[in-house]
Amino acid sequence: MFKVFVFDLGNVIIPFDHTTISPRLLKYSKKKGEFKPEDIHRFFYKEEELEHKYEEGKIMTAEFINNVRERFSLDISNEEFASIFCDIFSKANREVEDIIRGLNRSGRRLVLLSNTNEMHFEYILKKYEIMRLFEQYILSYRVGCRKPDRRIYEHLIEYTGCRPEDIFYTDDMIDYIESARRLGISAHHFKDATSIYKTLEDTFL
Repeated sequence: MFKVFVFDLGNVIIPFDHTTISPRLLKYSKKKGEFKPEDIHRFFYKEEELEHKYEEGKIMTAEFINNVRERFSLDISNEEFASIFCDIFSKANREVEDIIRGLNRSGRRLVLLSNTNEMHFEYILKKYEIMRLFEQYILSYRVGCRKPDRRIYEHLIEYTGCRPEDIFYTDDMIDYIESARRLGISAHHFKDATSIYKTLEDTFL
């Protein structure tokens, strides 16, 4: 039987769409005619991999915002930037919430494992009550590495003090699942709440 239950955050517990960020930020540019939304998106994720550096804790929030502000001549405050940057999350997946609450009522250990950054996670902690049910958050920006890097799963195993096979872990990203499995973790690809419930059904009995 599993001893610890580990959930990914984005698109498992809370759906999100980061494509809304770039066009909204561009409205604050003093050089709108020189840039397109895809330029900002590329700067985040490809050209500079700025978002990945931020998620790994290699740069802090102020530096992250300043990099974007300077590159695209944004006339925007830190607060306005954060509001746009964090306004990407939808309502939590009710069925997944029900599974998590059921595990909590059964006295099961719950851990969150997420590639995220300081701005997003502070926002999520304030907005989503379900976060209070987790005993620990293992977050990329705090541990200095992102999934699928094996080191983040090693952090998880060390924290739980369990054998890898006693750790249930679900994530919507198949390469993250495969990386966890290579360390012996009982990783299950998240497609929808029904498939996860079937795996965990005996836990609720």
